[in-house]
Amino acid sequence: MNALLPFLLIVPLFGAAVGMVLPRGKPAKWWAFFISLVTLAIAIGLGCEYYAQVESVSAGASASQKIAAWFPIQFTPDLNASYLSFPSLGVSFHLAMDSISLWLVMLTAILTPVSLLFSFSAIKDR
Repeated sequence: MNALLPFLLIVPLFGAAVGMVLPRGKPAKWWAFFISLVTLAIAIGLGCEYYAQVESVSAGASASQKIAAWFPIQFTPDLNASYLSFPSLGVSFHLAMDSISLWLVMLTAILTPVSLLFSFSAIKDR
């Protein structure tokens, strides 16, 4: 199980909750930027863990199979995590990430701090 996957949801939610009570202006902007950097660090950690798993899976493989393991449309291994489970109700909370999801999360995690930085000087009024 991967411990970083739920933090990819919890950190932005926590940042949004704290950001709602911050005063307008620079404190809220810098808080949003800080939370986006923390989220980026979590996403990079997920990426490193994913490709470490790919490397361990392809340890005894040929050169072409190793190259194929790095190809972004690789569906195994999954980062699976099941956190909340209520079997009596038939309800559970499950998170999973494959390589396509990983690339989209990485893209979002990179673009968020970049867009926030550019908005600091571009947005003057509401």
